[in-house]
Amino acid sequence: MNDVKDENEGRDRSRARTWLARGVLLVMVIGAIGFFNSRQVEAYVALGVGPVMRADDGAGLKREAVEVIHLTLRDSEGEPVAQSVMHLPQGIQGPATPAMAVRVPRGSYLAEVRLQGPESRRATRTKQLHLTESGYQHLDLD
Repeated sequence: MNDVKDENEGRDRSRARTWLARGVLLVMVIGAIGFFNSRQVEAYVALGVGPVMRADDGAGLKREAVEVIHLTLRDSEGEPVAQSVMHLPQGIQGPATPAMAVRVPRGSYLAEVRLQGPESRRATRTKQLHLTESGYQHLDLD
């Protein structure tokens, strides 16, 4: 009878250790996720665009003619960190584009913006973007 009791106690201790180890692992994973997310910034970047921009070929590109916006954020070494693409079937309808969402670590980035119009016409701009907190960011391209 004592052998059965000892065996059950041994199993109970083993199960308790297993659940304790799982609990410790869960706490570590939640802590790591919390730490990583606290260093991230969720920015909504709107681009300020004038009525006509100089395209890469030297001609003018009207903001109403812009069909696609490509936004690439590059780190200090030039590596792409985040990309966002927005299709605008009716062009840009005001002095600023709709906001494009990016989620990156806090810091300074080089924003490479490519506005693409009809017949493969493009206007490419690069601007410095400093992201220190989450929220709306306005980046003037002119």
